[in-house]
Amino acid sequence: MRKPVARCLAVLLGLAPFALAEGALRVAGWPDRTVLDDPLVGFAGRAPLFVLSADGSQWRVDPARERFFAPQSFAASKPPGALRVFCLGGSTVQGRPWSTATAFPRLLELALEAGDLDRSRDHEVVNCGGISYASYRLVPLAEEVLAHQPDVLVLCTGHNEFLEARSYPVRSSLPRVVTLPMAWLAGSATFDALQDALGLRPVAPRTQLPAEVDTMLDRLDGLADFDRSDAWRRSAVDHFTRSVERILTAASARGVPVVVVSPPARLRDCPPFLGGRGARSAYAEALHHEAVDDHAAARTDYLRAKDLDAFPLRILEPMRKALHTAARRHDAAWLDADRLLARRCELQIVGPERLVDHVHPSLRAHQEVALALAKLLADRDLVRLSDDWRDRAETTVRAHLAQLDPLYFAKATAVLDGLERWSRRRLAKLERED
Repeated sequence: MRKPVARCLAVLLGLAPFALAEGALRVAGWPDRTVLDDPLVGFAGRAPLFVLSADGSQWRVDPARERFFAPQSFAASKPPGALRVFCLGGSTVQGRPWSTATAFPRLLELALEAGDLDRSRDHEVVNCGGISYASYRLVPLAEEVLAHQPDVLVLCTGHNEFLEARSYPVRSSLPRVVTLPMAWLAGSATFDALQDALGLRPVAPRTQLPAEVDTMLDRLDGLADFDRSDAWRRSAVDHFTRSVERILTAASARGVPVVVVSPPARLRDCPPFLGGRGARSAYAEALHHEAVDDHAAARTDYLRAKDLDAFPLRILEPMRKALHTAARRHDAAWLDADRLLARRCELQIVGPERLVDHVHPSLRAHQEVALALAKLLADRDLVRLSDDWRDRAETTVRAHLAQLDPLYFAKATAVLDGLERWSRRRLAKLERED
């Protein structure tokens, strides 16, 4: 027994300097980075979303970025006691096919103003929804808004992960028993410090993306760049998981509470966009099960058809699971907007009653999400709501909607009609090529 014990002691003694160095560096806060550069993609340029107004009183969305973001502003000097919330995501957050005036961030702000017991408190809910913005583009945006004294961050993402052409490194074929220790070593503070000290930090090859979104669907032959392989899809899901983790880690490091919203995806009356046999077959089975009133089986088949879509424009279920896992790990509040809206739909399956297309909520759905968020903030003791807050909020929202210019709604209808015509033509072409 003496020889094995002696060997173990020798190994432990040899590892002791490394353990001491690692512990000392961690205590010292090394590395002093909460959000690192994305190892998988880089950007040709990175300008801040918000710029100071001429008089220095407000931060406003840079007009140069209003192709993707709607005008928003908040006070440069945060009012004492104010509640400041930033909502990050894609066009679902922005409120398409309408705009920010009817999106859930604005309706949340109205609900808080109406129901907060502290009537003198300022409420700032800032809509940072970027059209076609994927999670990896939200990481630098999260880093920016976390510097603006937020009290809460709301994150709703997952639908746009497949829109831009990217490449990923080939996954290692080494067994996990080898790759896991290697990954831990590469992520250690000691290894990181040695790389910096010796100037050996590698610059990994990565996809360079333009400063703003360039979706494949916006280009005539854009889908020729789309990688349909299972390996690429798995890498995209992994990239999504990493991006969400980085956002939540950054918020946790600054002590900012996060509400993670699981985005809704329409299943009923929404066939796969670029089917493939498996997706079309699953959708047909869903229709059959719906016809015979087997609603549980219908929902399962609808989900399978969505996830088998050759060009996913709706969040995949593995991504939804990763979103939930990250929220639990960081003790973030969780709002499953998909299930919330499904309960208001026929057969308890998200359909046209609550989503006007494949991912965008109806006006009523935005109101329901806003009210659910207000309750979550109260449950987390971030606001104190009156007993009749819901009635007050709904009255305030109705008055707000009534005073909007009818042209606002007419423009949204035109946008939706145009998108439907465009998608029918485009997807018919894709199906023929498929």
